[in-house]
Amino acid sequence: MKYRYAKPTMITYHREEIMDLIGPVKTQYCASCSDVTASPSSFVQGKTFHAGDPFQVSVNTGGCTAFQQVEISISGTSPFIFFQFDRSDGSESGNIWSIDIIDFQVLDDRGDYPVVVTLLDGQGGSASCQTTISID
Repeated sequence: MKYRYAKPTMITYHREEIMDLIGPVKTQYCASCSDVTASPSSFVQGKTFHAGDPFQVSVNTGGCTAFQQVEISISGTSPFIFFQFDRSDGSESGNIWSIDIIDFQVLDDRGDYPVVVTLLDGQGGSASCQTTISID
């Protein structure tokens, strides 16, 4: 019986073909957020916001599309002001997520206070950004 050597053939792929095999790559964690706005950004000490005139916070979530929760804090206040919302509690328009906060009031001294917005995803990733409000 004669055995014959069969030379193996080499298969090559181009970059496009490899990318088709892998499929689209999407990041599943929060990288960044931007353009936080608090409206109104300046208000009188002790003002209480109600449903007809809410305190609104909005943020560009373009760098964190997989966020599930939003934490909003105003540091330097006593007591410390902190809110936690689910994504569905607010409204979304494109990459902008916003929420109306009613019954919001700051009784602290006049001055500037940072408003920090933190986006949290399901894998433990987070992204924070901030703006400033003025208490007159």
